[in-house]
Amino acid sequence: MPYEITYLETDGGVYTKYYGIVTDSDIINSMKERFSSDDKVSSYRYAITDCTDVKKFDVSPEVMKESGKISKKVSNINKNIAVVAIMPTDLEFGMGRMWQAYSYETGWKTGIVRDKDEAEVWLKENLE
Repeated sequence: MPYEITYLETDGGVYTKYYGIVTDSDIINSMKERFSSDDKVSSYRYAITDCTDVKKFDVSPEVMKESGKISKKVSNINKNIAVVAIMPTDLEFGMGRMWQAYSYETGWKTGIVRDKDEAEVWLKENLE
């Protein structure tokens, strides 16, 4: 399990940090874990996905499409989540943009950025 999920309950955030080799199942399993409770999902204001410590991003386009479908289902519970993904490599960034396209119907504010500083700025600009 090359990811850690931290729930930032005091301000309604969820932070997922990936590291090492990340595969299709890691992406799907982490999403299922983050979105397993309707009560938690309804309290989220923002979500951060951080891939800065990923050594190999071995994730298929099909999983990006599937993660978009999962996001759409989750948005039926909470349409007001600001989601930012820190994707430093070209491959990760491109896959993040693919997820962004597949999850367009969520109504969420979404951003794909290259580093933590950009993510912080993006969140400040997009949190309500």
